[in-house]
Amino acid sequence: MKPKAPSIESVTTINEDGSRYFVHPADVRGRFVWARRAVALVLIAVYVALPVVQINGAPAVFLDIFHRRLHLFGLTLMFQDLWLLFFIITGLAFALFVATSVAGRLWCGWACPETVFLDQVFRRVERWIDGDAPARRKLEDAPWTAEKIAKRALKHGVFIVLSALIAHMFLAYFVSLPSLYDMMRHAPAQNWGAFVFVFALTGALYFNFAWFREQFCIIMCPYGRLQSVLIDDNSIVVGYD
Repeated sequence: MKPKAPSIESVTTINEDGSRYFVHPADVRGRFVWARRAVALVLIAVYVALPVVQINGAPAVFLDIFHRRLHLFGLTLMFQDLWLLFFIITGLAFALFVATSVAGRLWCGWACPETVFLDQVFRRVERWIDGDAPARRKLEDAPWTAEKIAKRALKHGVFIVLSALIAHMFLAYFVSLPSLYDMMRHAPAQNWGAFVFVFALTGALYFNFAWFREQFCIIMCPYGRLQSVLIDDNSIVVGYD
């Protein structure tokens, strides 16, 4: 007898009527959970450190858009030399494809920025404020009381602050930290382009990590669209129960 193909509802976060429901994963423990958390903390530390650490008088990674040059771990490239990055990017892409073919969704589960920031930052905050998975489900279905309003305001306030911090660090890769700090001490009108960029990126990050979440992986991620051609019947794939 041919096995029944899984329905769209069984592998996504879509209800039968087309509406979306929120996933509240349990706060499980184990050696792999701690290993993923350690890897995520290292990656976050690297993300913060790259614009800070100086190599040969420039940040470790600095795309200097004003002077049209790239500082990459002590190597300085002018914009007309950026074609050399094609080989680095291509090599990383092939390495990612090989890792997926051998070990499944290793990138998605351990190193993707969506996973790192969502699981190890935003969902950690959500657990601290709203409680464990059963408590979060109960709070979601509860009527709007003073306690629920206070928890929602606190959680989303922290989410906005975290989104703004991530956005500011991302901008530092293009303008350097000293220039970013100088911009922050002046009125937005004096650095209108940077202000709009950070404001828009903060909003996008907040929308993603506060609401969109795993829908990004299902709907928007181009790498996720390639998964079906990079795995076989023996690959480990995570689905929603």
